[in-house]
Amino acid sequence: RSVIEKNWGPFIKTIMTRCIHCTRCIRFIEEIAGFKYLGLTGRGNSMEIFNFSNKIISSEVSGNIIDLCPVGALTSKIYSFNARSWELKSVSTIDLNDNMQSNIRVDIRDNSILRVLPIINENINDNWITDLARFSYDGFKNNRLIQPYLKVKNSFIYKNWVDIFFFLVKKIKDQRINFLLGNFIDLE
Repeated sequence: RSVIEKNWGPFIKTIMTRCIHCTRCIRFIEEIAGFKYLGLTGRGNSMEIFNFSNKIISSEVSGNIIDLCPVGALTSKIYSFNARSWELKSVSTIDLNDNMQSNIRVDIRDNSILRVLPIINENINDNWITDLARFSYDGFKNNRLIQPYLKVKNSFIYKNWVDIFFFLVKKIKDQRINFLLGNFIDLE
């Protein structure tokens, strides 16, 4: 049977002809995420998983329904059809964006992160990770600060690295600057 694809946001791709109406996604969004976005409409052969509010599913843990779907009706828009699982090298690590430091698995191919999945740890994160943990790897390769800018009044002016270095040295000597250091702190 043919079912129209749904728009559930920037991360979740739907292929609803695969759906077997197990209602795992509905129960997760309602019971774990705490929202009543999804439900069943129709009966028999006309039954469909439906977004009642016609809104994008916007929960901090909505990406977990990708892992819950047993038939692949819900997949990741970012990862979909980029690689096969046997082509990936997996590395177990922790999520540095999460104060709980959830256990995650990073899948890599050709020195590029292709997806992040949860690792089951019932003491910390059970089976779930946040959407920030699951999809933030995109920031490592896209939209990075390549050249320095200096904020003057309400605009940014391009400067070279030497000028920025001397500007920072002067500010630090004047003790009029506060800063945070770390590999994963996004101050761009």
